[in-house]
Amino acid sequence: MKTLIIYDNEGYIIQQISGDYRVPVGVPFLEVVIPTGKIIKGVNIETKEVILTNIPPTETEILKNRIQEQELAILELASMIGGSK
Repeated sequence: MKTLIIYDNEGYIIQQISGDYRVPVGVPFLEVVIPTGKIIKGVNIETKEVILTNIPPTETEILKNRIQEQELAILELASMIGGSK
């Protein structure tokens, strides 16, 4: 889905619209498709391209990864001392 990005002369995003919109007249804008897993950080006014970055992991994702790492560490320790789960 296309997204309308309206920005100022410094590349600061003023408005971002997806869905139905009217293309503005007289102000700088871009129409882009944002890839999955990315967010727009700003606009490079020299190349007239959006600057994309990865969506940071949520707190829940971070905690799930931490639990998974701890479970693996527990299994490793248990196998070192000859125990089993």
